[in-house]
Amino acid sequence: MNRTQAVRHAIAVDYGDGVPYEVTYALRVGHEGNKRKIWVRDRGRWYGNHEGEPVLARGAVRVQPAGPGDPQQAERPRFFKERAHFLRLLEDTLAVSQHYAVPFILAVVSIDNLKLAAETYGPQIIDPILQEFSTTIEKTVRDTDVVGELTEGEIGIILNRIDPQEAETAVQRIAERMMTVTVPLRDRVVVPVVSVGALVVSGTEADSMRDCLDAVRRALVRAQKAGGGHLVIDRVDEPGAGEPQKAREDDVDELLRTVREGRLILSQIPVREAETGKTVFLHLAPHLLNEDGDLVPAGKAVDRAEGLGFAQLVDMRLLYLARERLAAAPKQRFCLGVSTGALLNEVWLANLERILRETSGAPDRLIIAVPFDTLLARGDEAADLVESVRTLGAKLAVRRFDGRFWDARPLGPMGLEFLELELAQLRMDEAEAEDRAWTSTADLVAAMGLKALVSGTSSTEEEARLAKAGFPLIEKKPA
Repeated sequence: MNRTQAVRHAIAVDYGDGVPYEVTYALRVGHEGNKRKIWVRDRGRWYGNHEGEPVLARGAVRVQPAGPGDPQQAERPRFFKERAHFLRLLEDTLAVSQHYAVPFILAVVSIDNLKLAAETYGPQIIDPILQEFSTTIEKTVRDTDVVGELTEGEIGIILNRIDPQEAETAVQRIAERMMTVTVPLRDRVVVPVVSVGALVVSGTEADSMRDCLDAVRRALVRAQKAGGGHLVIDRVDEPGAGEPQKAREDDVDELLRTVREGRLILSQIPVREAETGKTVFLHLAPHLLNEDGDLVPAGKAVDRAEGLGFAQLVDMRLLYLARERLAAAPKQRFCLGVSTGALLNEVWLANLERILRETSGAPDRLIIAVPFDTLLARGDEAADLVESVRTLGAKLAVRRFDGRFWDARPLGPMGLEFLELELAQLRMDEAEAEDRAWTSTADLVAAMGLKALVSGTSSTEEEARLAKAGFPLIEKKPA
C-alpha cells in the first residue's frame, strides 16, 4: 500500500503530537519501454481533525537500496492478520471509539465444521478453506475494516465508523457472503457451516477489550446453538439480553430418510405470464411425503442439508425426478432449482448431460435455476460457470436474488432465462410507496436485459399489482 492507504488504514488517536507511520512501497520510474521499479521507505507522522480523520501527513521518502522482491511474484498472502496484531488493532479501535464517540462493530465468523472437514479429508483441507474465506472477505469488507484470525476456524472482523442504524444490514451482508463459501475438491465440494456473532459498540459502552470479546462470544454461542448458518447481533450494554430460543427441530434426518425411502417428490407450481395468465413453465418444487400422506414443502430442509454437506445426495435425486417429468410430459417446460455445489460437481454435471442428450427436447425444456450466491461466490469465474452449463444445452436462471444487498448488473450479459425475486423482499410499509418501488425494480431489471420472476404471491390482487408494475413472470404461492 502507499502512504495514503497506510494512513487511512491506521487506527490510532491523535492527541496533538501526530501519529507515526512507516510504509514501504514501489515506484515505477523511467520512460515508456524503459520503466523500472524502485522501492522506497516513507516515514513520518499524520495528524487528525476533531473527528479523528487524517487530514495531514509530514515525513520523508528514502530509496531502499536492497528492497524486497516483487510482491506480485510472491505467494499471495492470506488477508487475515495474526491474532496478536488483530487484538492490538481492536484495542486501538476501542480507544478511538471512546475518544471520539464513534461506533464500530466487532464480528466473529466461526467455521463450525472445520475440525470435521479436517478429520474427513485430512488436515491439508484447512488451508484451502481458510484461503477461500480470505478471498471472500477481502472482496466484501471496506479498506478501513480489519480482519484477523482469532483461532483456527474463527475469524474476527472490525467494521470501523459505521452508523448503528446500518449495523444489521452491514453484518447481514458479510454473514451472507461467508455462508456462500464453497471449497471445490477433485470429485466433490466442501460446504463450510458458518455461524456469526456480532456486537455493536458505540462510544463508551465498553470499558475494555475483554468486555467486547466476551460479549461477541456470547452472541456467537447463541448463533451456534440456533444451528449452522445463523447470525446473532448484540449490543455490549446488553450482556444478558436475548436468551437463545430453543433450536428448531432438525429436519435433515427426515429429509435423508425420505430420499432413501423414495418419499422426496417434485410438485409442479405454474409460472405464468403476468399480463395473459398463460403458463410459461412449471417450477419443480421439492416436497416431502410424510407418513400421513401429506405433502410438506422441503425447501428449507434442502437448504439445511446443503449446509451440512448432504447436498450431493439430494441433488442427484432431484435430477432423477426431473428426468421422469421431462419424459412424462414431452411438450412441457420445467424449472429445477439446484444447490450451491451442484454446478461444481462433475458427477452431477455428467448426469445432467446424459439426461439432456437422451430425453427428447430436454435442452429446450429444462431450466436450471442457480442460487445467486453461487455466482457471487465464484466472482470472475461466474461467467465461465454459467457457460459450462449452457454448453450442455440446458437453459439457466438465477434464484434467491436478494436486491437489498447485491448488484444484478453482471448477470445481464449471461443470457439468463429469468431472475427470481421473492415478494417478501419487495415489501414496504406503505402501499403507494410499494407500488413505486415495484415499478422501479421491474424497470431496472428489464434495463439490465433480464426478465424478473416474482415468487410468493398469495392473492389475485397482488398478482394484478405486480403485473401493473411491469413484472413479466409471477409464481403464486402454493396452497
